Amino acid sequence: MNVFTLHISILIWGLIQSVSGQNVADKKFHIVGKNENFFRISLKYNFKQTALLTFNPQIKHPESIEVGDTVWLSKREHNPIKTTSKQVTKSEVLAEPKDIQPSKAVINTFDTPSQHDLDIPLFNHPDPITNWVLKLDAFFVLITGITIIIIFVSRITKNRVAVRKKRLIEHYEEIISSFLFSDENVQDSHYLQRFTQKSVAKTGFQKTILAHLLSKIHDNFLGDSQLLIERMYHEHELEKMALKNLHSIRWSNRAKAANISGKMNVKEAIPTLKVLVSDRNRQVRIQAIIALIRLRNDKPLSFLSGIRFELTDWEQVQILKALERYNTNEIHLEASHFETELATVLGLVIRIAIQFNKTESSSTILSFLRHANTTVRMRVLSACKSLTYIESVDILKTYFDEAAIHEKIQIIDVISVLITEDDGFFLNIFENEELDESLRLAAAKGLANVSNGYAHMELINKEEMSIQSKLSKHVLDWRL
Repeated sequence: MNVFTLHISILIWGLIQSVSGQNVADKKFHIVGKNENFFRISLKYNFKQTALLTFNPQIKHPESIEVGDTVWLSKREHNPIKTTSKQVTKSEVLAEPKDIQPSKAVINTFDTPSQHDLDIPLFNHPDPITNWVLKLDAFFVLITGITIIIIFVSRITKNRVAVRKKRLIEHYEEIISSFLFSDENVQDSHYLQRFTQKSVAKTGFQKTILAHLLSKIHDNFLGDSQLLIERMYHEHELEKMALKNLHSIRWSNRAKAANISGKMNVKEAIPTLKVLVSDRNRQVRIQAIIALIRLRNDKPLSFLSGIRFELTDWEQVQILKALERYNTNEIHLEASHFETELATVLGLVIRIAIQFNKTESSSTILSFLRHANTTVRMRVLSACKSLTYIESVDILKTYFDEAAIHEKIQIIDVISVLITEDDGFFLNIFENEELDESLRLAAAKGLANVSNGYAHMELINKEEMSIQSKLSKHVLDWRL
């Protein structure tokens, strides 16, 4: 507010200066009035006294001017000024003005200022820089004033909306609670009609509040109570609002509409949700996928064919959580689910196979062992271990030589789970001192897991301690 007050003060000062002055560019002379001297006249029109004297050679001494004298404010024309026989006396200047029309000769002789010359504009200071400052200050004051009014009105409106929203929520909560915990027959057709009559939701604001509240309460109940809340939602025809918001320009509205459509079992939203699966916004995509998982009980994995963007780890976790509502028999992995060019989607399909123990997909998963994406290859190795795919051992041994170091360690870990006896694979790696220490240590652990590895335990323990000390030294050197 201090800055605003400063600008107001500058503006008022400038206006006073503007009002007190005349338009020098238009006015050509000044008639000396009562209590005026040469200094005051020069100050009034923003002239130096020396400059004003150059315009008035007839004034020899500035102190000698009297009331009624003419002081020129610019250079006069070369032609001499004609004067009339009637002279302006001191008494006439001091006297009250009379309603006397001047003669034609007087009008033609004197360069008398017109009414337009006497009109004082709002921003008319002689200094152009001061004029610009005044205009900028006026603009700032205007914008600041409008902003203050807008903020004030918006705060009042916001407070009123908050109070109204709070009252509506309390009203709806009381009605919903009374119907949820009622002893009446919820299957009765008149039961929901009475709920609709009590919980009036005609305006868009009321419907938004009621829909949000039902969605929030829906998360806290299970079974029949959830079904009853869904019936309450449809009884008010709130699904129409959700279907409309699915086409909203704002991504937040689309995401909320997708979320509530899945919760409240809005089957009509399925075609639009299939389109939103490929939406550019991540929040909209994940909410549309989760909604489809809830709505498509017959084909919960139907969303996979509509994904057009790579999935983040967070999105994959959210999808796997949403699929937890189904058991193994309800999830059907098809060959078409693996036919995707998106590495993250393929990785998600493999994770679904692991989560639901889809052993029948083991061979299909193993076919991606040489995939270009490292994450996919690691998912394949994890699937071989989790699904206990024994047939993959020979293929993994063949792939071992061309795998990266972190993949080799994972392969050793997988094979150690799948086999019971070592055929020399682990021992050869362990005895090869030219290999990486971490790889030899993994082979030692693999030997410890198989039945015939105990024959080498003394050597393993000795070498394992040596390898661990070397690894510790490497870590220490790296930190230093």
